[in-house]
Amino acid sequence: DNPDHEFFIEESFPLDWMYPYLKPHGLIFQINREPLTEVSVKEVAADQAYWKKLTDEMLGDWLNEKTSLKDVCNFSDKYGRGKNLDGYLGEKDFAANEQARKTFSKLRTSIAALYAWRAQNTKDADERERMYLAADLAFRQSYAICPYSPEAIYRYINLLLAHNRADDAVLIAKTSLRLDPDNDQLQSLLSQLMKYR
Repeated sequence: DNPDHEFFIEESFPLDWMYPYLKPHGLIFQINREPLTEVSVKEVAADQAYWKKLTDEMLGDWLNEKTSLKDVCNFSDKYGRGKNLDGYLGEKDFAANEQARKTFSKLRTSIAALYAWRAQNTKDADERERMYLAADLAFRQSYAICPYSPEAIYRYINLLLAHNRADDAVLIAKTSLRLDPDNDQLQSLLSQLMKYR
């Protein structure tokens, strides 16, 4: 037992029991000894500022809380595979590095999933909306970073379907399928999503 030490964790795969104890800390999480009643407004703001700085460097300064999913998908269509980078406003070496994109997307997806879990599990309507908005922004960032990451695709689509946004879920599936047209799982996903419309 180390009561005077702080502990941090990077999510390798989702563990629901952990979510009540986690709060964002840069790229990873701080894990607390007792469950948290909330991730505070200040903590969410700090997380968003940290990731805004990172995504501005990686992608260019265009993605913020007001950026539509359509704009994110248009960006992904144009630059998603990191091949044709004419006009790319971010770090081109990053855009061309598939492993770096997957890694940073996974890290952001993990934090988005924490917000989504909190949105789903709170009884407070204001808190639910605040966590949903935080999750949505974080998922847009993770998807823009790597629009062919299965975690970014599937976990974001789950959030969208839970909030009756089937058309947006279809938009993501179609965009990702254009980037990876031979992906049978994406083809199947799109077929399933079309039934929700």
